[in-house]
Amino acid sequence: MEVTSIAIEQKRVEGILFDIAVHTNLTPDHLDFHNSLEEYKKAKLKLFTRAKKAVVNLDDEGMSKDILSLFKGQVITYSMKQKADVFAKVIKVEKTGTVFQLHVSGDNYLVKAPIHGDYNTANFLAAFSACLHMKISIQDLLKAANFITGPEGRFQLLTNHPSHQIILDYAHTPEALESLVKAIKNLPHKRLILMVTGVGLRDPKQRPFIGKAVDGKADEIVVTVDYPGPYK
Repeated sequence: MEVTSIAIEQKRVEGILFDIAVHTNLTPDHLDFHNSLEEYKKAKLKLFTRAKKAVVNLDDEGMSKDILSLFKGQVITYSMKQKADVFAKVIKVEKTGTVFQLHVSGDNYLVKAPIHGDYNTANFLAAFSACLHMKISIQDLLKAANFITGPEGRFQLLTNHPSHQIILDYAHTPEALESLVKAIKNLPHKRLILMVTGVGLRDPKQRPFIGKAVDGKADEIVVTVDYPGPYK
């Protein structure tokens, strides 16, 4: 289950002891509720005070060291940039997915998974690490990698327009949008047209940062909102 920082602060998961807590990254989000990045981080860290085991992304400078410092249970680390308990090196990006070298506790495996973008490969490592905590065999996990299907709206490739490749994604932070564009640029294309849209009333402070994140990184950029609301 996904446990949001807001849910933790509102005590909606109070009294629950989680078997495994998974950390991906810390980027500015929900600041309209938390008011500052530091308060947001403190809320997220509370999850790791109520879990038996943890999965930690060493590449995240925002809070990985904080988790490793406070967490007392069994930890599996993962990375796309450095050695960890589980780490990967991307070899090739294809239209149908990503080929990468997977390193697990000294053993190496060649994996091809139907996912795109370094961030999705990192998410693969996070899920893989959680499964290792659950004592699922590596061979079973590697077999399952071929059958991964993403949720709707997450790097979703639409196929009903054969003359154009349309990709739909719910990237709603500057960092997520920048990672998305980087992943798309690795796919074969002639022109890249980016449409950024969203609900205008949600955290308007993010707007200039979202614009800056993609400025000059596409051939055309279209910006729109589905409910602008009152001007602020």
